Amino acid sequence: MRPSLRDIELLEAYIHRQLPSDAVDTVRLRLLQEPLLADQLEQQKRTYQLIRQSGRRQLKRELEQLHAELFSERGNRLWQRRILRIFNSSML
Repeated sequence: MRPSLRDIELLEAYIHRQLPSDAVDTVRLRLLQEPLLADQLEQQKRTYQLIRQSGRRQLKRELEQLHAELFSERGNRLWQRRILRIFNSSML
């Protein structure tokens, strides 16, 4: 059975803690009474987790590419030293 848009929106608000306390109680009761809704909640949580992981991997790839570009060119040696000095001094 396909989840309704209303249930998807409800679960999204529940996950992101955007519901008033009385609505939270109602959702929790429904989760206990409706195994399919509980499954949908777990699937939705997993989807959000995968999206976050994908975003992190993409960001990591972009940062690695930027690092390779900036620190591989000989013309950027002075710039590299300045940046490293800034980071080293901020770590103290």
